Amino acid sequence: NEKSQMIMRYPNDSFYFIDPDGEYQPLCDKFMGQTVRLANGSSDHINPLDLELNSGDSIEEALALKIDFLQALCEIMVGAEMTAEATGIIDRCGRAIYKPYIEHIKTLAPKGVTIDYQAMPTLKTFYEEIMEQGDELATRFALAIEPYCVGTKDVFAYPTNVNIKSRVVVFNILG
Repeated sequence: NEKSQMIMRYPNDSFYFIDPDGEYQPLCDKFMGQTVRLANGSSDHINPLDLELNSGDSIEEALALKIDFLQALCEIMVGAEMTAEATGIIDRCGRAIYKPYIEHIKTLAPKGVTIDYQAMPTLKTFYEEIMEQGDELATRFALAIEPYCVGTKDVFAYPTNVNIKSRVVVFNILG
């Protein structure tokens, strides 16, 4: 089929498929790819807070970009644009949860390690950090994102345990 031909034609490219009907599994198997089942109760997890720090990267710049992403993610979770106060909470708590991770990766960098999925902060870590702030505004914000961090919509609240760097990745969103 045309997707197989495209994968063979471009051997240095990666291919990502959103699969709402479960039809791309044979294609994934054919090219020894990775299927990621994105649904409540799935054992497959992708942590949106993953942060890879390659040598030569500016840690400050990488962290700033990740916190910008975290703000955008929170806007999606809350369904509204962030207030200045909420942006401050995201920035403060985002920096706090990444601080131990960055120190950890610095110790592993001489060994060539650029990412440690098990040491990575998660949305649950972020939620817990916000709750520890102890003020009313932070608590209200934490409650707004709670379903996605520790509640029934926590699909992205766990450490990454799939190979999303595979050449062919199929995101199975069939419930």
